[in-house]
Amino acid sequence: MKEKTTFLLCYFFYLICFALVNRLIFLCYHFGLLIQLPLALLPGFILSSFQLDVAMSVYILCIPFLLILLFEKFSTRLFNTIVFSYNSLIVAALSIISVADLEIFSVWGFRIDASALQYLNTGSLILQPKKRSVILRTKENILGLLSLWEKFNAVC
Repeated sequence: MKEKTTFLLCYFFYLICFALVNRLIFLCYHFGLLIQLPLALLPGFILSSFQLDVAMSVYILCIPFLLILLFEKFSTRLFNTIVFSYNSLIVAALSIISVADLEIFSVWGFRIDASALQYLNTGSLILQPKKRSVILRTKENILGLLSLWEKFNAVC
C-alpha cells in the first residue's frame, strides 16, 4: 500500500507540474499582454491559480484512487495499464484544451468558458490553414507529455 500511496503523491505532483507548465506556456505565448499587467496582481494570480491546480489535480486523482481501492489485491500490471490509459486520455484532453485556449485568447481576447461555445457553430474554423499548426502543436504536446509521464514513472 505504501508504494501506491507514493504513486498517488507522484501523480499529484505530476499534474501540478503539468498545470504549471501549461500556465507558463500561456503566459509566454501572450507575453505582450503580461507585461501590461501591474506587478501587484502577480502574487494573487499565482496563489489563486495554484489553488485551482490543486483542485483540478484532486479531481483527476479520484479515478486512480478508486482503482487503487479496487485493485489492491489484484495484479498491478492491470492497474498500471488502466492508469496509463487514463493518464494518456487526460493528458490528450488537457493538451487540446490548452492549445485551443491559447489560440482562442489570441483571436477573441478571452479564455475558454461557456460564452466561447456560441462561436463554434461550424467545424470550418478548425480546418483553416492558420489552425492546422494548432493541431500539430497539440500532437507534439501530447507526445512530449506522454514521454515525460514514462520518465516520471521510472523515477517514482
